Amino acid sequence: MLKHGNLSGEKEKAIDVFFYGKSVGKFRADIVLDNKIMIKLKAVKKIIPEHKAQLLNYLRATQIEVGLILNFVDEPTYSRKVNNNDRKHKTNQ
Repeated sequence: MLKHGNLSGEKEKAIDVFFYGKSVGKFRADIVLDNKIMIKLKAVKKIIPEHKAQLLNYLRATQIEVGLILNFVDEPTYSRKVNNNDRKHKTNQ
């Protein structure tokens, strides 16, 4: 468990993935903070559109709305994605 201030986090957290209200499997998020923010860790030359699409798909399949890609290379970079839960099926968990 990660802790800093008022935030708690879990490493390699297993998350249920839903499609039209049915559980279709699980994936492991690198880090999840307070069950509200998903963090994907990368060590690549640059963040590419496929990385952003993957994170957005994970957000769509969960109740988590905010995701960050943190890229640790010579010049660290990040990307932030948001997917509003109002557009998700209410049976997702």
